[in-house]
Amino acid sequence: MFENFQDESLIKELMISYADLSTEIKHGISEIKYAPSVTNKDLVSLYMNDGNRVLVNIPQLSEKMAYYPQVAKQMDEAGIIDMEVGIFSYPYGNESTIESTNENSQSSDENY
Repeated sequence: MFENFQDESLIKELMISYADLSTEIKHGISEIKYAPSVTNKDLVSLYMNDGNRVLVNIPQLSEKMAYYPQVAKQMDEAGIIDMEVGIFSYPYGNESTIESTNENSQSSDENY
C-alpha cells in the first residue's frame, strides 16, 4: 500500500528503488507512506510486518534496507529504525525523547 504520494516522478523513483530490494524485504513491507520533512523531500516511512517502522530516503532505499534484517534482529522490541542519516533504532515511545534531545541540541547550537 502506498500513501500520500502525489508527484509522479517520486513514485517512479520509489518503484525503481523498490524493485532492487530483496524478495524477503519486499514481503516484509506492509505499507509505504510518503513522509517529507521541511529539510527532506525524499523521506518515506516503511511500515513493516514485524511491527517496526523504517524512515529512509527514497534514493537510498535499496542500499540502506539491505541492513534491515541485521538491525531488526538486534532490537529487543519493535520500534523505529531511522535510516535517514546513518542507521539507528529506538523502541516506540522514545520518539518524544529523541525529538526533545534534537530540539535542545538545535536550540543550543543556535545560541552560538
